[in-house]
Amino acid sequence: MTQTFDEPPLHDSLPDATGPAGDPRHPALSSPHNQTWDDNKTTEQATPLANEPTRFDASPDLKQPMPAVEKSVPDILSRIKCMYRFLDVVSEQGTGGIVDKIVIDEAGLKAFVNSVHRGAYKSISSVDFTALDAHRLELAGIYGSKCEIARFLAANGYADEATAALLKQPFDPEAPPQTQPILRSGLYLLVDGPNHPGVRRTYVIFWPEDSTWTNHASSSTKKNRIAFMRYLTKLADQLLVLISRNDAKSIDWKEPPTESDYDYVDAIGEGDSDSDDIFSSDRIFDFEVEKTAEEEEDVKIRSGFEIKHPSIMLPTENGGEEGLPTPHPLLVPGELTQAFLTAKRQPAATATTPFNENLTALALQQIIGIARNIRVGPDVTESGLNILVQNGLRQKVPDAYYTWTRARNTARAAYERNCSKAIYSIQQQLESEREELHGIIYPQLVDHIVSEYPDSLTARLIALFEREMQLSNAHDLWHCLCKRYSECQNPKLIKKKARLFAAAKVLQAHPELAILEGEKQANNGVFLPDQGRGMFSATWNWIQGVDSARDEVKSAIKGGEKIKDLDFLAMLHDLAANPLFTEHATVFMAEVTRALKEKADHVVKDIIARKISAAQQKALIECSSKELGDQLETKLISLRDQFVEAVSVAPAPKGSNGPALTLTSVERISSHSSQRPWRTNGTGSAFQVSGNRISETQPSICYTIHPLRLTEDDKHATQLDRAHIPRPVFNSRFKQSFSLPLGLSIKYIQLLTNDKCFMVVASSDLLMIYLEPLSRLDAAVSNNRFKTKIHLEKLGKNYVLTFDESKRAMAILAMAHGNYTLHLYELDENMASIRGAAGSPINLTPWFADSPKSIQSICFVGSSDLLAPELCVVDNANLVRIFSTATAQFRGATVTLIHEPLVVGTSPDGSCLCTVAMDPNDVNSLLLETYHWASFGDAAGRVLKLASAHNVTTASLSFTAFVERSNVHLLMLDPSSSSCRSVALDITKRATEYAFRAQGNARLAVDASSALSTNQLIECLSDVWTRFPVAPAIGRATITTGRTPPSITFVTDRDHERYLGHFLDTVRSFEQTTRKPTGNRLSSIAIGAISFARIHQVALHRGVLSQLCAGEWLIEAICLIPIQIAVTRENRFVPLKDGVCSSDLERSLLGASVNLVASHLTLGWYESIFSYAPYVHRPVKVVSSMGEQSVGKSFSMNHLLDTSFAGSAMRCTEGVWMSCTPTSDALIVALDFEGVQSIERSAQEDSFLVLFNTAISNMILFRNNFALSRDIAGLFTSFQKASTILDPAMNTALFQSRLVIIIKDVIENDRVDMVKEFQLKFAKIVAEEQAQNFISKAHRGKTTIIPWPVIESRQFYELFVQVKKVLAKQKISHPTAGGFLLTLKTLMAKIKTHDWGALNQNLASQRIEQLQQQLVPAIVYGLGAPPPDDFPLKNLDDDTDVPHDDSTDVFYFTGISLGLSEDFKDHQIKLDALRLSAHLQSQRQTVPDIDWLDLASAHIQAQLDRRIRHVTDWITLNTTRFANNTETLKLRRLLDAAIVEVQAGIEFCGMSCLDCSLNCVLPKRHEGDHDCKTSHQCKFRCEVVEDDGHDNEELCGLPAGHSGTHLCEVAVHHCGEPCAAIGQPGCLKACSKNFHHDGNEHLCAGRHACGLPCDMNDFDVPGGESFNAMVDDEHIQHACESRVCPLHCILCQRPCIGTHFHGQDAQAVHLCDQEHACKSQCVANGVCEISTVPHTIETTFTGRHEVFMFTKYSQDARRLPCEIRIPSGEMAHSGPHVHTTDPSVAHYCDQRCPMCEYLCTLPYGHAQKEHDTSHGSMSKTQWALDGAEDAALEISGHRFASNDSGAPMLCSTVCDAQGRHVHIDYCRAAPGARCVGTDHEHLTKNIMPHPDRPKDVISHAAFWERAGEKDRLLLDEMLNT
Repeated sequence: MTQTFDEPPLHDSLPDATGPAGDPRHPALSSPHNQTWDDNKTTEQATPLANEPTRFDASPDLKQPMPAVEKSVPDILSRIKCMYRFLDVVSEQGTGGIVDKIVIDEAGLKAFVNSVHRGAYKSISSVDFTALDAHRLELAGIYGSKCEIARFLAANGYADEATAALLKQPFDPEAPPQTQPILRSGLYLLVDGPNHPGVRRTYVIFWPEDSTWTNHASSSTKKNRIAFMRYLTKLADQLLVLISRNDAKSIDWKEPPTESDYDYVDAIGEGDSDSDDIFSSDRIFDFEVEKTAEEEEDVKIRSGFEIKHPSIMLPTENGGEEGLPTPHPLLVPGELTQAFLTAKRQPAATATTPFNENLTALALQQIIGIARNIRVGPDVTESGLNILVQNGLRQKVPDAYYTWTRARNTARAAYERNCSKAIYSIQQQLESEREELHGIIYPQLVDHIVSEYPDSLTARLIALFEREMQLSNAHDLWHCLCKRYSECQNPKLIKKKARLFAAAKVLQAHPELAILEGEKQANNGVFLPDQGRGMFSATWNWIQGVDSARDEVKSAIKGGEKIKDLDFLAMLHDLAANPLFTEHATVFMAEVTRALKEKADHVVKDIIARKISAAQQKALIECSSKELGDQLETKLISLRDQFVEAVSVAPAPKGSNGPALTLTSVERISSHSSQRPWRTNGTGSAFQVSGNRISETQPSICYTIHPLRLTEDDKHATQLDRAHIPRPVFNSRFKQSFSLPLGLSIKYIQLLTNDKCFMVVASSDLLMIYLEPLSRLDAAVSNNRFKTKIHLEKLGKNYVLTFDESKRAMAILAMAHGNYTLHLYELDENMASIRGAAGSPINLTPWFADSPKSIQSICFVGSSDLLAPELCVVDNANLVRIFSTATAQFRGATVTLIHEPLVVGTSPDGSCLCTVAMDPNDVNSLLLETYHWASFGDAAGRVLKLASAHNVTTASLSFTAFVERSNVHLLMLDPSSSSCRSVALDITKRATEYAFRAQGNARLAVDASSALSTNQLIECLSDVWTRFPVAPAIGRATITTGRTPPSITFVTDRDHERYLGHFLDTVRSFEQTTRKPTGNRLSSIAIGAISFARIHQVALHRGVLSQLCAGEWLIEAICLIPIQIAVTRENRFVPLKDGVCSSDLERSLLGASVNLVASHLTLGWYESIFSYAPYVHRPVKVVSSMGEQSVGKSFSMNHLLDTSFAGSAMRCTEGVWMSCTPTSDALIVALDFEGVQSIERSAQEDSFLVLFNTAISNMILFRNNFALSRDIAGLFTSFQKASTILDPAMNTALFQSRLVIIIKDVIENDRVDMVKEFQLKFAKIVAEEQAQNFISKAHRGKTTIIPWPVIESRQFYELFVQVKKVLAKQKISHPTAGGFLLTLKTLMAKIKTHDWGALNQNLASQRIEQLQQQLVPAIVYGLGAPPPDDFPLKNLDDDTDVPHDDSTDVFYFTGISLGLSEDFKDHQIKLDALRLSAHLQSQRQTVPDIDWLDLASAHIQAQLDRRIRHVTDWITLNTTRFANNTETLKLRRLLDAAIVEVQAGIEFCGMSCLDCSLNCVLPKRHEGDHDCKTSHQCKFRCEVVEDDGHDNEELCGLPAGHSGTHLCEVAVHHCGEPCAAIGQPGCLKACSKNFHHDGNEHLCAGRHACGLPCDMNDFDVPGGESFNAMVDDEHIQHACESRVCPLHCILCQRPCIGTHFHGQDAQAVHLCDQEHACKSQCVANGVCEISTVPHTIETTFTGRHEVFMFTKYSQDARRLPCEIRIPSGEMAHSGPHVHTTDPSVAHYCDQRCPMCEYLCTLPYGHAQKEHDTSHGSMSKTQWALDGAEDAALEISGHRFASNDSGAPMLCSTVCDAQGRHVHIDYCRAAPGARCVGTDHEHLTKNIMPHPDRPKDVISHAAFWERAGEKDRLLLDEMLNT
């Protein structure tokens, strides 16, 4: 039950009134006795409140609605701390006038969200609700009196006193806006500091308008009040109503209810709802039709309105250089619309506007095509220039392009020839210089060697080398090269050197041995050097006999091994003096000199042959290539510059007035607007183009039209009360501007009621007639798109013209050379085109032959016939005559005006002629002179004196009417006072009139004298409950925890005890009158009343307020606000981005594919809701509301789903609006559609809306007012047409809706009959159409009919629960929120682009494109994007991560299959990182290197397998829904190719390292020498331990990976002589045979190759340089280490699996060991895939009668690639090429519609007789009209003549739009034969097009039968029979 809490009166003691714990934030609450808050004053001085006037007295006139405040008015919000605007009111032009629309303030929402959690708000479509849920909000709602809310803000420190004073000031509409800062009415969020940890108090404040709470509030104010209160009550459970003392006094109190009242309510609740409805007397309104008194013709004047505008002022500019003055402000006349026109001179200027746009190819072509001039900047790359050439530049400058292309080809051919010549010349030159090179190198090497060795060897060395050539001085160049020759490095000589050194040391230490040695050598003769240990035998015998000498000798031998050759030779020179050493030293020196000679010969040969010659050749070739390349580059740059210059100076296209373009950057980007280089280009590729647009404007006059608008309330008041004086408003948002060159002038301009402008512009030789909507007038004028033109040479220079909207006619009376000619023109019914009237021109010369006159003005006679209008002609003698176009004569009656008129016109009601003249007696006054047409010539005119006027001219006067033509006003523009004034004209006619007038209490107009009350402060909630549900059938489940019981606390200083009773009475009255179920929600609201001082103690203390998660609460808030997602305009379906129709977006999507359009669409705040973590996996059900206009569609949707459609003063009358109701088990999306069969919408636009509805919805609530319209067929025509556009059979995921037909206001007795009548009609449709009926096709045969009871009955609301049960049974067609979002966007994109193929194909294409764009980073990184922008691979349906066991390794992916180029350096870096990640480097050389390489490869392969599984799972998860789709199959092929490529990227080379015997670990196809990536040294120790001083601590001195025993030095343990194959690949240099081995051939342990190039080098393919056979092996073929074919597979880039010399066979076929994708196209009969493409969004139609823009579409028949794989080792697969192996997939029929060339959508070879398609633009047709040459057919608002193209129309709608009609076709009879038939009639006259070809008139049915297409009108004809 309702609760209440009260408090002592204000004068009682309040011991705890200091606020919560003495909170210093509430200074005003700390001592309430010391301060009295005055409602209208800002000081603290107490004043007697009883004598204060009410705050509403400040409003000048409560009957006058407050004009919408423009946002240019200074905003006080910035002065209030921590307050953010959440919901704002904006004014828009609606069908009924200016209306208010409640929208989310994006800037305020962003600031609020980021104040709660920084970074949670990125955009309106990207809000992180999950992050917000970490914060809790303690919420309180506040509404009430403005002054009390200001008091609350000031008392709590949010606003200072000055700001509070501004907040309390009422808005003055008369004051200049910039002088009165205001806070716009709306919903605000006030964020307080944390009340306690983790919780932030937030106040939701409704800031009202001045008149919000009065009973005199305007209807728009009332509607806004209801909407804001609806939002407030949904966002806050606890409400504070702050009521000022004056407002509290004004409340008209109701008595509290008694028990009998509740009994009465219960009693009536039990009765019959239809018979027991209760009507209070204020619900009964009586009217009657009254016969007004006979009135005489009269005109009376009353004071009108006066409004000011700063633009109404005299121009301050002079005439400029041209001397032409700037036009003064002038009125734009209109019969029911008004505006004024201002002008501003614009000098010639050049405006440079930078741009950076993403454009489709078609958009780029259009921009290039219309550009006046194009300058390509130097920073545009070659690829960028090619993009421009391919997209319109070639067509723009064909000659320059041909010259450029030919010159480039010539330059490249010359470069190739010069390169070939240079290489041949270099080879010849090197060959001739080889001997000369030898003569240069050899002496320098000798010089170095000689200079290094001691003088004792100089003579010997010189004698040895002088036989070769003369010596030369040493050179620094060779110093480094010859360092190695300072040591002879001959192993045998090193051994002898060690022995000699040891012997010398021993003999020196033991002189006694020298005597013994001398004797022995004398006896033995000559010492033989090769005796080894035989020399110095005595010494060695002594060593063997003395054990202690062994250590000494070992030490001496080691010293001999380490001594440098040069030092030893110097010592040997001294030893030679000793007879014991003379001979030994001589022999040793000879061997040293011979070894140096051999080595010098070998090295010089090697240097010349291998090093220098090769280096020279390479360097010279590179130098030559660089030189030639530089020359080519210079030439190409020069040619490019010439081409770019030719482009820049190319003459502009004829008639082009587009901007000049300077392009600075042109790049290709992907469809998702990402510029990352790893993204590939899919079907939605686009270009990013940046530069400057340079617009050169000539001197011109800029005209601005400022429309005057009436508010909706003002319109209603004018309709109800003829005496009401309207108050038009100006709004800068509605003004429109256009410019005219100085040579052009406006001869006539008038506004039309359909927001169009009729304008006549004159040049020196033409009159151009424009007829355009205001919003498109500028574009039409800029592009010279006038409706028609009139040559002045036919009119002359002296003419007058007039236009009459009601008669849709224009007249021009021309006077030239004494001839008078009247030209008449007529407009079509839609005011879309103009043409000459029949019988025009009319010669009037005979009527002026006797007395030539100068005609001053003309106007149409208001009472004349529409088809034969009469014209009023006023000459310079003030004589007025009437000319009849029917009789072609002037009437006999004439009138002579008393005063010379300034302006002449017909009153908008058509009753009289009105003129305005200057008062000759008062130059500051005007006279109104009127003559009734009914008594023209019989009665005298009436002359009335008007108010004084200054600066009045003809152009500043206009007769107009407001709302109705009888409300006539004379408008006067006064620039001197910047005002526009009016005089109301009450015109009476001599006739009996009837009026429908209210009687008794049926007074609808507000009485100004009625008492003011503020009951709405309490009763406003009843309005909310009435309009919106209290207990909806399906409620939102967004808030999970934290709610507390609702309460309403009235904060005021009086009558506390009366609020409970008044509120209970309000609830009782609401429940009694509406019978709406409330579920006890209203009775559970706690009601209380307190004083202002006790707010924090009672209403805001802890525990009272709900504490909600910020994210959940914000979702609750924004789900209340519907968003507009699409509109239909000009026969187009236009999806909106974030609820806004953007021309920039439309331009950027010119020619875009479905995928590209879908990727650019966002649904505002609902985007984030669908990705909110708790919702992302929930299924989506779509409920839509459709039907006739004004049948309660939005009301029903609100009560079913708790939505807020039509929640403001603006009705949702245009397009599609969306809202969302999250429940515990699903997201229910609500779509509210505008009414079908609206006069504002064409049949095609209706079809688009119905198509979108039936395709996406799960339940369609189709409401209709059966009591007013029983035309069931007409209602469902759009449904049938929609089912023929997008085939439901091809879109199984769509068209899953149940059609619920709701018959409005059916009483109990009629319900069965109503249902039966619908059943019979639908039965007839099904019987005739069979399987093609729209119920089966579009709704899966499911239809429910509900005869809905009348409103304000209990059954009315109970049925919503039944509808809820029907919805619960509906099959879920959108399993996840993410999938629904993709489907919704794709469907809208399909309808926009006229793509009538299968939606599944589009979804698959879009999904595959998205996956393909992420494929490269997925393979390389295992992520969706490269670092630092990386993110995990996700399930794109629910945005969850794909589970995996993947590593963080980075793999190399060549990307050849994706068109990427190979990067060898990056490949090597990545492979090195993978090798090191295996942590196997320490094991190298411990196992055979091939085994180690296998271990490393296995580790990397295991990591790659994880990556492949990760990526494959990601692909599979995201393509499950499209498993058999061709796009999916393409992606899997791509993935297979990518896997092969990444597998190839981890393969090691495996060849022998250049510097050791380990395997190369570079990539398999690397460049340069083989490298094992080690030190190349064996890491083991020497395995030989001998007695001659060697130990096992020595490291092995052989290369890493060598075979055999580890040796520190071969010469120490073996022969050591130079290997016979030294210098050959694989040679270890020293002989490894034993000492004194047999034979003279010295060989090392290495494996030698012959060293000649591999024979495969002759085939110009990669090959080695060495052969693995031993030198003694006989071989006739030189082969490198590689055993595989070096050529690539001819079907892919993988290596051939053949043998190494496989390629030498000319007949060889190179294939890899993998399956291949067949590259052939499908050859099956029919069409594989149908693609719909727009040629352009804005194609210009130029017809005989008019020029306009339209959208042109066509279809492409695509052949898909073959799906069958080619087996491994085969060149082709068996069987035919087919794009799918699925037998259920059929090809489309290949027949095209002969009119639009759209393809038949039935299977190839279908049994159906007629072809069936969706139809597109009739580009293959021309109109043929049987009539006059200028005959026109008006259809869909446009006029077509014979020979005009039919492209603007769609085949599917053209016949519907014409109604009953016939067709014209070429005659099929043979030449000369008689043409007869029952279905056609032969035409005997020639008509366009091709007048020489005979034609027939044929019936509609015969036409479609001839075309072979299904007749779209058959259903309509059947339904209307």
